[in-house]
Amino acid sequence: MFNAHDIHVLSNNILSFPTVIYNEANSYNSSTGHFIAPVDGIYYFVVQICTQSGYPVSYFIEKGDSNMNGATRLLTTYQDTTPSTSCSSRSTYVKLRQNEHAWVLATTNYGDTYFDRHIGGYNMFMGMLIQEI
Repeated sequence: MFNAHDIHVLSNNILSFPTVIYNEANSYNSSTGHFIAPVDGIYYFVVQICTQSGYPVSYFIEKGDSNMNGATRLLTTYQDTTPSTSCSSRSTYVKLRQNEHAWVLATTNYGDTYFDRHIGGYNMFMGMLIQEI
């Protein structure tokens, strides 16, 4: 299980959440933005992204290997433009094999247009093992 928040956009548009609240088995790597499954199992992930008005963004939870080869898109969310700051969140269940990776990918790198908790939004990524298989 892990719970991380704040946000940093990496060069490949992977979203990293550098403030890690809890990280069982060190399964979440905040420098790469990747969760690495410690065991085969069914996992549950939640992501929330907040942006300033006028900056729509699509973001995805994906899974694949450490090099992001064979990536499978698990869900898609479009954060629309609004007159004010807004947040959207999505969740998904997925079967992962031990050492398989999951991450959050954005279509656009808006950098400082993502709101973080001290400005008024709360960007976060969390996941947990539901059932070991």
